Amino acid sequence: MSGPRRRPRRGCGTETASAERVALLEADSAPVTSNTTKTKYFSSTIPVHWHVIRANETYQGGSIPENMIQEQMQTINRDYRWTGLRFSLASFEYVQDENWFLSLVPDSGSEQSMKQTYRKGDVNALNIYTVGFLDGAARWLGIYGYSTWPWDYASVSWNDGVVIKWSTLPGGTEEGFNLGKTATHEIGHWVGLYHTFEGGCESPGDYVFDTTPEDTGAEGCPVGRKTCNGTIGYDPIHNYMDYSTDECMTGFTAGQIVRMRTQLFKYRNVLF
Repeated sequence: MSGPRRRPRRGCGTETASAERVALLEADSAPVTSNTTKTKYFSSTIPVHWHVIRANETYQGGSIPENMIQEQMQTINRDYRWTGLRFSLASFEYVQDENWFLSLVPDSGSEQSMKQTYRKGDVNALNIYTVGFLDGAARWLGIYGYSTWPWDYASVSWNDGVVIKWSTLPGGTEEGFNLGKTATHEIGHWVGLYHTFEGGCESPGDYVFDTTPEDTGAEGCPVGRKTCNGTIGYDPIHNYMDYSTDECMTGFTAGQIVRMRTQLFKYRNVLF
């Protein structure tokens, strides 16, 4: 990306909205109103298939060592420990393709070719692809990661999964975003969560009752930030579904946990 660095973008789903799709999502995503607290849920294990897309065999070229992948898996499981979800590394592989590593973007022919070739597992399997986002449109967009939605699996199963920047893994080189929270955030979309600032200050926002409305994504860790008038509390900058820096992110809300479990049961046949 030329010029000043833009605010890092953790992405979201890549579907194309239509009037029919919007109506479906609104009907299917009624705001959660449970009083669920942090309890130990019955758990379910999600198999993870990890695809390391690299330009060459160096770290700078995307060749992530296995220990970094293991550290990322540990981070994901710590972050989701209250949800009843456990993520288990079922496989990982190295795929050498310089173009995919440098220039992959959502909804491109390259993405389709990559995913149709390498995606593994059924509806409940999480496929993670690490790439560079270093050249062309990928660099200009400033992407750190993006994900598909659970309700899109039935129509475009090959596309299902999460794509993240290789340097955001724990111990990586992405300053402010190298504690592994980008994966946590994108998996949040994969299980059906919106950004905390979905819809801005307008109801129903992210369709979860206990995330304070937020007008825009947070930058850095702006404690005491309040972007919506008339709301109780401050912006949820510590939530995994905001845009804060990694060290600022600490958890999900009870309502988000209810929503993700509901979405996983309905669209991914995940039983708890």
